[in-house]
Amino acid sequence: DGLYREVEDKTVIETIFTIKDPQTICDQLITLANKNGGADNITVIVAHFDKKSWYKRFFAKSPR
Repeated sequence: DGLYREVEDKTVIETIFTIKDPQTICDQLITLANKNGGADNITVIVAHFDKKSWYKRFFAKSPR
């Protein structure tokens, strides 16, 4: 909510691809949002999904 209003998509993408540590990405994006005005609450979640078929394992165990 508070992030997308204050930080351009291009900057978010550049930050994600430049910084590898998820916590550091979150911290950097929150810092940028606050520097740009950050009047609203700012929440950032970074999740990494590797190239393995995690979704196949998930759905194989899920009841249908």
